[in-house]
Amino acid sequence: MSKCSLGRLGLSSAASKPTAHPTRRRLHTSTPCHFAGTISLSELGVAESSGVNAMSQAAQGKLANLRFLTRSSRPDPSLVWGRYADLLPYFRHDKLPLEVHQEVLRSCTLPAAQQRILSARKFTPRATIREVHKDEARFKTIIRQMRSAGFTPSLDDYHFILEQFAAVGDHTGAMKVMEEIGRMGLVKSPQTYGLCLQALCHRLALPCAPDLRAGLVSEVTALCMQLQAEMQEKRLPYTSVNVDLVVRILKETSDLQGFEKLLKVAYGVDLSFPDRPPLELWGQSSSAEEQGSSVSVLNSSAEAAPPTVPFSTAALTTAVDFLGRLCEVSKLVQAFEVLSTPLPTTSATTSPAYDEDEEDDFGVSNPQVAPWQTPYAVPNTMTYHLLLKHLARAGCGAMARHYLLQAIRYEKDVDRKVRIACVRMPRSEVVGPHMAVNRSMILAVFGLANRQRDLELMRWTLYKTGQVIKLKKNHIRYYERRLRWWRLADELARQESAAASGTEDVTSSSSEESNASAESSSSAVFSSYFTPSSASDNVVDKTVHVPPMPYFNVDLSTPAPSSPTPPKTFDINRHLVIIRKDLQLLQELEQRIADAVGRVTQRMKERLGRRVWNGKDVYMRDKRRRLLVSKEEWPRKVRFRASKFVPPRLVQLQAAKPTDVAPQVAPGSVATSQGIMTSAVRIDGP
Repeated sequence: MSKCSLGRLGLSSAASKPTAHPTRRRLHTSTPCHFAGTISLSELGVAESSGVNAMSQAAQGKLANLRFLTRSSRPDPSLVWGRYADLLPYFRHDKLPLEVHQEVLRSCTLPAAQQRILSARKFTPRATIREVHKDEARFKTIIRQMRSAGFTPSLDDYHFILEQFAAVGDHTGAMKVMEEIGRMGLVKSPQTYGLCLQALCHRLALPCAPDLRAGLVSEVTALCMQLQAEMQEKRLPYTSVNVDLVVRILKETSDLQGFEKLLKVAYGVDLSFPDRPPLELWGQSSSAEEQGSSVSVLNSSAEAAPPTVPFSTAALTTAVDFLGRLCEVSKLVQAFEVLSTPLPTTSATTSPAYDEDEEDDFGVSNPQVAPWQTPYAVPNTMTYHLLLKHLARAGCGAMARHYLLQAIRYEKDVDRKVRIACVRMPRSEVVGPHMAVNRSMILAVFGLANRQRDLELMRWTLYKTGQVIKLKKNHIRYYERRLRWWRLADELARQESAAASGTEDVTSSSSEESNASAESSSSAVFSSYFTPSSASDNVVDKTVHVPPMPYFNVDLSTPAPSSPTPPKTFDINRHLVIIRKDLQLLQELEQRIADAVGRVTQRMKERLGRRVWNGKDVYMRDKRRRLLVSKEEWPRKVRFRASKFVPPRLVQLQAAKPTDVAPQVAPGSVATSQGIMTSAVRIDGP
């Protein structure tokens, strides 16, 4: 044996002994010593195959771990991305399955709802127009790996990326994704455009530097118009969500022409002629019959237009709000009157008689079209609130007064229908009311009267406020009584069911089976009498959904409904809560209106009193001309009082809230309660 072999044996025996303090050996690329030897070719092939098998086993293990992580309920995005990046060197691009890329794409970042919250919590100054997604580089890497492996990303993959960009308001990234979808040859759907519109709307909702706001609005508007033109070119149908998102963008620029064009294409409503079908729909095929209307085909070769969206209450409210913001009072009133009232079907075809012997022949101005059902929707509380608010801001006192009276009458009609349904229909089939006069409607009219110093309109508003308060009190008394009746019916039903079950137990043990069957059948009939209206009041309506996200984060994956949203079931407890809250706010508003009317009345009398003290004439309504009034006669005519007088209404309010402080009389409260009286002292000088 050579000395070298003995030395190696000695080293191996020494290395086998355990050491107290093992040294850490670092990995290096070059070996410190070389051993020369000869091996056969067969042994070389075995070594290579064993290395490949070891590598494939490691890759399969990493792949299994990655799939287990991505399919868990709440995977850690950073951990998923780390394992994915560690797995890529072990596989060639054509060996990693497409499903793995797709699973990693959806697990390498937080959900869109959490992304939106985290983006809103960032307190960084928005000095730039673009909002960048923090995981945009990961999305690019995954899509690049898919394409390098020869796979084509699906439309759902791009939808996921668009949803992430919409959550943070990255409109530039969303438009680049839209271009990528077009280059890949994928067919875009209405959901694709809706997600991109969400990104545009979200960016407008985020803060921006004042000097960059105008540029941002113009850029977003141009992109919105580009998407609309592309949708019309491809004949893609509009959805209600997409229409509402476009309207949100148009509100920033107040583009009336764009809004009118959108209503024509989406809803089939022409604001210039709301009782006629738009010219753009005259060449529409019979597909419009699916939406409840039909238009004759004037040109058989014309290409079929996409079906219109059903006109809803939300669309009516949006149209009222948009036109009111532009102070288009005539179009606002015209659109509200036509779109909130179902017109006769033959109104679109009615035209003056055409005389064939007429010398001036200019052609047929009104072609024979098929019966056209004008789109309409039922207004609700928000519709009347926006209508009154915009009319008051425009200074239209007569129109605001008219529509407030109409709202009060409309509430009475709606409440009457609910009461009839409560008596005649089962409780589960009663539809809740959609209209109620509240503080905001009356406050809009009163604000207009206060700004214009219209004392007559202020007094009329005070009078109508008192009427609405009486109406609310009447509603509360009726529905409280109805609630007691329903609870009594539920209690009787429970007692009868308990008695029926007890009777069945007793008779089952006895031999009289015939009597037991008779009693059980009679009790079942009696219980079924209360069953339709005996839904327990403790059951909460689970169908009512309050979205925790902003409007632009609506789920676009669900198909658009073919009909308007079904009405909500009547919840009497919730209805009573709303009425009591409205009553409290109206009572507070009544007191404020009364004080304001009293102050204006008092100041007017004092201003006229200064004219009397200066020897000037005053117009007297009973004489219908201007007269000189003496100082002694003036306090008697305007009914000045030398002492303060507390009206009975304030006495009752102060008695309900006893305090140790002396009662304070609000300025002008006496003038309100006593007509033209005032709490001011007698005037002794100018």
